[in-house]
Amino acid sequence: MLNYIINFLYKIGSYKSLFSVLTFNQAVNLMLLDFLKKTKTLNITINGINLLIRSNTSDYLVAKESLISDEYDCIELEAPKIIIDLGANIGTSALALHRRYPESKIYAVEMENENFQLLKENVSAYKNIIPIHAAIAGTSGTRKIFDRGTGPWGYTITDTINEKSELSEKIQAISLDELVEKYAINRINLLKIDIEGAEKEIFETENKWLTITDVIIAELHDRIVMGATRTFYLSTSSFTSFDIHGEKVIAYR
Repeated sequence: MLNYIINFLYKIGSYKSLFSVLTFNQAVNLMLLDFLKKTKTLNITINGINLLIRSNTSDYLVAKESLISDEYDCIELEAPKIIIDLGANIGTSALALHRRYPESKIYAVEMENENFQLLKENVSAYKNIIPIHAAIAGTSGTRKIFDRGTGPWGYTITDTINEKSELSEKIQAISLDELVEKYAINRINLLKIDIEGAEKEIFETENKWLTITDVIIAELHDRIVMGATRTFYLSTSSFTSFDIHGEKVIAYR
């Protein structure tokens, strides 16, 4: 019983910011469902953006990072026309990028089906956000999806150094070059990458897309796949400057 009380108090502290952006009832409902370990889809509003999130998952933390902490405000880029969001999860990163760049066309790519269904719902009111159900990999083909024990924000298709369990679903993987060709993209002004280790095989594979990309913001996962950071820097050696903001690195051409 003591452990439950400690866990509940910890959750109250971690969810404290909800009370400044949600109604009291929404905040209490979310915390209570988490405490009871019940997963339920909830409709909330964060900073004026309507969202569907699941209780007892990482969804709130993802939304908080994107829409409250403004994790993409560190990007020094004006008016990009084309943005590709790899690892879009439930859509909060695409929504945050849309809020900053409302005129941009955003291709939001997510591989896991439940995440993707929420992504579709969450971006349905935004005609310039295109949800894409796929995994981006070095080469195309059917891939298994693995849960590293971190839940919906940590799924991966890559062999990892961590313990993992296989999900029941499989996903069609395509290369980034294939994505660019399919959607007739001539220039990637901003590429966001957060794909739990699969970035290593993307950067170490022959990549024509890199020559048409202006800015990359990536979260690199050496803790999942060793060598991810080294491969990233080797592949982006033609870029002129780099910034590091927390777990993210930004490469500017």
